[in-house]
Amino acid sequence: MREAERIQSEASTWIIRRDAGLWSSQDQQNLDIWLASSVAHRVSYLRLDAAWKRADQLEVLRESVKPAKPAPFKSPWRLERSWRNLPIGLLTLCLVAMIGYRGLMTMQPAGILDAQFNTQVGDRQVVNLADGSHLTLNTNTQLRTKFNNNQRRVWLDRGEVFFDVAHDASRPFIIMAGDQRVRVLGTRFSVRRDKDDVIVSVSSGRVEVVPNVSKPDSDLNAEVVRDNDALAIHGEEVIRSIKTPQQMKQALAWQQGRLIADNLPLGTIAAELNRYNNKQISIDPAVANLQIACNFELRNVDAFTAVLREGLGLKITVKGNQVSISK
Repeated sequence: MREAERIQSEASTWIIRRDAGLWSSQDQQNLDIWLASSVAHRVSYLRLDAAWKRADQLEVLRESVKPAKPAPFKSPWRLERSWRNLPIGLLTLCLVAMIGYRGLMTMQPAGILDAQFNTQVGDRQVVNLADGSHLTLNTNTQLRTKFNNNQRRVWLDRGEVFFDVAHDASRPFIIMAGDQRVRVLGTRFSVRRDKDDVIVSVSSGRVEVVPNVSKPDSDLNAEVVRDNDALAIHGEEVIRSIKTPQQMKQALAWQQGRLIADNLPLGTIAAELNRYNNKQISIDPAVANLQIACNFELRNVDAFTAVLREGLGLKITVKGNQVSISK
């Protein structure tokens, strides 16, 4: 088990034991010692505790395990008798799963040939194409499709899409992201476009990427991107990076509505969260490079800032939809 997963499991066990009605002063003392021993402990505990206290999500989970004759639901964040009868491991699984409950994806009907798809800020959408391919659109994304008997073509105007492409040797699957062309060679991968910057991340299989296709002889610069590889194009600069399977899984965690990384600068985390929320975060340069191991819900800015305030002692200033973070 990875260190972050171990800490999350321990934090959830503390919360479940605390709310099971068997909490003693010695338990509280042991919890205080555990929290004081590591910033990572405090961050994980606060994040899970915030999720545990979301009454609407707890109600969904409670309904799935209630007894035949349930007692009245007295408190939105107190465990009922039926919860106490469940094994700690199962309760831990429910608590961790509860955090990623928001942001369910909307399915589009199959049979679509030529169309345009859009998502708003914070939304995700799954599109089933007529050829059997599945596209998952991330936040603030726009793409167009045009399929015929000779080829399948997609234009990514902005945003990010995860492609799970059905094999069809007679009809190439081509993606245009500005001046960059991606040809599918049988794979599952994502393409992210921020204006003229494009990142291609391959989960499995391989794709051919041709940067700057409008230039003469651009095909000579074609790059084949394979399993757990990423290719970033910034103007004339092309950067390849090789990721571990775990790093690739983390990079694609947006499909579950989460931002996960072992260590990221606070400024980078804020920039990512800003993609998904109307509430925008600004970071004081004095703390922008603070490295944080993160596992956050992309739409929950309040929980994120609470962790920074309570776990790291940072100052949070809120004015309308603007959030400033400083020492």
